[in-house]
Amino acid sequence: MTDELELFAERTYRLIVRLDDVTVDAVENAVEDVFDAEFEDVNVAEFAAGATHAEFEGTHEGNEVTGTVSEDVNGETVLTLQDIVYVDAAADYLDALDDLLRDEALTAAAERLRGHDANENPLEKVL
Repeated sequence: MTDELELFAERTYRLIVRLDDVTVDAVENAVEDVFDAEFEDVNVAEFAAGATHAEFEGTHEGNEVTGTVSEDVNGETVLTLQDIVYVDAAADYLDALDDLLRDEALTAAAERLRGHDANENPLEKVL
């Protein structure tokens, strides 16, 4: 009997939002509230001194959500939502977070995403 090797590829879409005036703690708190998320800190000191990075898993309206909240070496907070395939879902996530954070970057990103047809434009084509 010969072992068979099955090869497949899946495309993963990510939405990255940079938040200039919002702290990492505020974003993490909002993510926990909106996605009922649990965080796991990742040590990045060895390749990015002064940066922080935390991964999260949660759910939103029955859908699994994964992503990261980080602070780069310039002190800028970065929210990344992963495995978000269609535009409308990503915009809904941003709206839910915006209700807690009231951040113009989230509003602008959600409006930009809503301007595209979710069935025709995965995030990769939008951003």
